[in-house]
Amino acid sequence: DFFDRADANRALQAMGSMAEPAVQKQLQNPDWQVRAEACRVLKVIGTRASVPALQALAVGDTPFVAPVAKEALLAVSQR
Repeated sequence: DFFDRADANRALQAMGSMAEPAVQKQLQNPDWQVRAEACRVLKVIGTRASVPALQALAVGDTPFVAPVAKEALLAVSQR
């Protein structure tokens, strides 16, 4: 739900890497806004396990999602 995204983002970030598998599933969501939000969460909690899915979005998704996926990739690579 659009109105719950910010709260969900904070909760998932607080859970840390244990939330990563559930967040990764949302990278396939048909709603681009959900995919972008999942990238934002993974930017904070993502591990190398998220790299392949983020790479796919970074080169093959909408102009709204691809840059957010690239930011997440950069953050994951710096951990």
